[in-house]
Amino acid sequence: MNGTHTLLPVYMSCDDNYVVHLCVVIASILNNTKSRIHFIVLAPNLSGENKQKIATACGSNELSIVNTSIKLNNFSNVEIKCGHISLSACSRFFIPQLDFPYEKGIYLDCDVVVNGDIKELFDIDLGENYAAAVDDFVSAKHAAKFGSLRYFNSGVLLLNISKMRKDNLTEVLVGKLNELKHLIRYIDQDILNLVFGGKV
Repeated sequence: MNGTHTLLPVYMSCDDNYVVHLCVVIASILNNTKSRIHFIVLAPNLSGENKQKIATACGSNELSIVNTSIKLNNFSNVEIKCGHISLSACSRFFIPQLDFPYEKGIYLDCDVVVNGDIKELFDIDLGENYAAAVDDFVSAKHAAKFGSLRYFNSGVLLLNISKMRKDNLTEVLVGKLNELKHLIRYIDQDILNLVFGGKV
């Protein structure tokens, strides 16, 4: 379906505290990418002022802001162990359930800066993998918790949305987070590593 689409989908999550950071990411994308972008921002209850800031940053590109406050209620008493990570980062778990016509899409954290054309990332053939990602440098002990010596960084992802949807991964991701909420450190990244397994 994406082959006939003129828009390149970029998903990001944030809350009111990270909107300025998000706008910097958007600016870096637009400064380096020729394609028209559909920015899909997943956020709980953004203020009207911050929504306007994001809209201004996106310019003439398409923007959808998805309120994830109700969806995030699926997580019960998740302990945040890293101060720079908020529960809104787990909004990405719900991407397969969103009503957008994309079979794959790019996900970016709002603390990155894009230095090249992201169309090159989007054009990677995912095959039957859930995502394309780069390895993260965490301790071997932490990576071993997930049954693998390999552990990827979830800040920049190319997601195989159609396969995630087919395999009901939203339900799996939410279930795993609620099951392991007292054991994990990097809430969203740990769960993605565990659930995606070797399909990256």
